[in-house]
Amino acid sequence: MKKLKLSVGILAVVFCLGGIAHAAPVTLGFDDLPAPDPDFGSPVSNGYGEPSWEWNGIIYITGDADPYSRGLVSSPNVAFIVPESPDMPRTMSLSTGGSEFNFLSAYLTSGTRDEMNIYVTAKKDGNTVVDSIPYLINDNPTEIYFNLYDIDYLTIWAPADTAPFSFMVDDVAYSTDTPVPIPAALLLFGSGILGLFGIRRRLTR
Repeated sequence: MKKLKLSVGILAVVFCLGGIAHAAPVTLGFDDLPAPDPDFGSPVSNGYGEPSWEWNGIIYITGDADPYSRGLVSSPNVAFIVPESPDMPRTMSLSTGGSEFNFLSAYLTSGTRDEMNIYVTAKKDGNTVVDSIPYLINDNPTEIYFNLYDIDYLTIWAPADTAPFSFMVDDVAYSTDTPVPIPAALLLFGSGILGLFGIRRRLTR
């Protein structure tokens, strides 16, 4: 009886949510992009990832040689950050034009043989949610859990006095909390369970 009540409780929650569930986190490893330029890499194209991310300042390349191989987590590609000019901060930014996303984690690697600080700024509707929080990375992949929720703009940057490209990025994990329908068969099964529970209650009165 207790198990039945628990099942009914769970199904009731499902029905209260309108028959929806939340999308699971997605990992972007830059490995499903077209083969990059073997010498200079290729820009990550806008629209890679959802919801229609715009990528700025980020190049991906095959991670088969140093220093790129040091930042590789999933094969064959790894991304790295390049500045617009040598005296500019090394910056990657993601924007969506207003659609919200959750930036969960990423593997980051220093492009030098030294440790370096990177900084993170996140915004929503033009308002700063997180401003220049530093994280320390080294010359091996460091998984950083950002756990930034409901944002629509993100910048990760390093000071201008770092290497020609300052840090590498791989296996970016994010989610959009986009509702996805629960299969109709499951909802039908739930309706049957609830119906049986109602009949059982009437027979036991």
